[in-house]
Amino acid sequence: MPSPAKPGEPAPTTLAPMPSLWRKLVWIAAAILIGTAAVLLAIQLVDPPMDDLLGWTRFRQNKGVGAAAIILSAFVAGWGLKRDWARRGSLWKCNLAAFGTLILVLVVVPFVRLSQHQKDRSVRGQMRQASANVGWFFNENPYRIFVTYDDLIGPGKFLRSLASIQGEDYRALFPIRRDSDWEKWSLILPGGRKIDFENQTKPFPDGVRKQRWPDGRRFETTYRNGRPDGPFRAYLPDGTLWGEATYKQGRLVGPAWLVTRDGRKFNELTDGAAGHAAFLKSAASGADTRASSGRKKLAAGNFRGAIADLTQAIKADPADQALYRARADARMALRDQDGAIVDYLKAEGMTDTVGFDFPEYLRDLILQRGRRRLAAGDPKGADADFRAIAHATILRARPAIDQRDFAGAIKALDAIIAVAPLAELHALRGDARRSLRNFTGAENDYTRALALDADGAMLHPESLRLSLGLWHYKRGHVRRWAGNLAGAAEDFHTAIPLAGKSLVLTQENPAAWLFFVQCEQGDRATALAELSRNLPSHSTDGQHSHPVCLLLGEITAAQLDTAAADRSTYHHQPKASLYIGLLHQLAGDHAAAQTRFRAALSYRNADELLHEVAQHALERSLASGVKPP
Repeated sequence: MPSPAKPGEPAPTTLAPMPSLWRKLVWIAAAILIGTAAVLLAIQLVDPPMDDLLGWTRFRQNKGVGAAAIILSAFVAGWGLKRDWARRGSLWKCNLAAFGTLILVLVVVPFVRLSQHQKDRSVRGQMRQASANVGWFFNENPYRIFVTYDDLIGPGKFLRSLASIQGEDYRALFPIRRDSDWEKWSLILPGGRKIDFENQTKPFPDGVRKQRWPDGRRFETTYRNGRPDGPFRAYLPDGTLWGEATYKQGRLVGPAWLVTRDGRKFNELTDGAAGHAAFLKSAASGADTRASSGRKKLAAGNFRGAIADLTQAIKADPADQALYRARADARMALRDQDGAIVDYLKAEGMTDTVGFDFPEYLRDLILQRGRRRLAAGDPKGADADFRAIAHATILRARPAIDQRDFAGAIKALDAIIAVAPLAELHALRGDARRSLRNFTGAENDYTRALALDADGAMLHPESLRLSLGLWHYKRGHVRRWAGNLAGAAEDFHTAIPLAGKSLVLTQENPAAWLFFVQCEQGDRATALAELSRNLPSHSTDGQHSHPVCLLLGEITAAQLDTAAADRSTYHHQPKASLYIGLLHQLAGDHAAAQTRFRAALSYRNADELLHEVAQHALERSLASGVKPP
């Protein structure tokens, strides 16, 4: 103990105990936590993408950010040690601050940002609705240049209403001009924050921006500082004025004039509907004379004269599809098939791209053009034509198969497969051949589809994961019917993992059929072991209701019948009857099997392939010579 102070001397100072090593280490850990959390908070505040909600990806990938966290942590640790924050009285407060910062970074801020993101998504959803309906409005009003909020939204309009979610005013998006990128909308919220509907394009340079559309219409917009600022004019294909307006710093000022063929002007912002009706009337009257002359010349065999007059009529009224058809007929008479295709497509309201079900005459013309392009050394152009026809053929063949016109579907598919062997076409023809009991042809088509798929020769490569398992599954069935049990087992085995990635095939289907094929091969023990490994259990909410539960031995046939009769599992009834019948057939009880197969065939909610399987099973059982009583 220190000696007592002598009279007249100051009392000796008692030194505070130094913090222990472990308290220093705890404080350093807290400082690292505070430094890291602070940097993550800064990253979050600059709004990282939602797929990096915590900012951790940017933290790990950016060396500068990591260095900032180290420097900040070292500074906090040194500052605290210098001020003895590691002592008993201060350490718990520092740790509390560290964990508070951590909760703020990991919970509070991400929750607020996620909530805001959901609201922003809702606003973009409203903008998406409006954008889609703007397109429909211009399609239905071919001579309107501007659309206002009241044109588009309200009772009896394209959209009944657009509800405000964050106080936003959707009127600020309008009026919208036909040639503008309305998909690039931006909306300013009351607090000043901007929501972009899609990624914004770079600002246009100063000057007059000129656009010419494929149909000949032309738009001229004056830009200053990246925004419309000055006169705007639109012209029809023949060069006559269609509309004009004035912008100031990106906003429309004054009227937006729509100019009819006879020179009258209507303000689209207030009289848009009346102006469009007047334009249609003036365009029709201006085109009638030329159109009448062109049709007369067409009937008289003066095809070049007809084309000249009809072209002038189209310039006066480019929305009249009948004019394009008449000019296409004249071009066909002059053997200008390429020009005729362009006009026929316009007459049908189509383009020569994938996505349309072309009329038969157009399919033939585009197919012929593809062959000409191929012969002329234009494989890219030929491929575009063949793919367009392939898609159109699929749109025709699928309904034909559904209506059991298998021969018609095969005939349509044969023509396009000869020039465009694509995986989907072979698979679809395989479906038709399978339904006609041409098992060899169906197997060849499925095999070819899988080979083309491996080479990337698909009409829609994005559907790869949906198709592979299904094609193996279908080929497994035709191989089984043809007596190739080993090949069928191989296909069903391959389809099991692929079915897990598909939206149209569940793993239960190929797994169950692998079980049946292995049983037919006489190896029931292996069949049951593989089924148990592939499908450990099919219990649903504690109730065994799935038909595969019967194969696993989890329920009896009577229990499956009872479960399948329930409305919630009614879709299982055809498969339940089929599976029970197949088990009877394997046991040699053909009479009971035939009763079950007929029951499976009686259900209307079964798909076509299940019906074919049940029909084949019934025929095979009847061939045994045993008939039910």
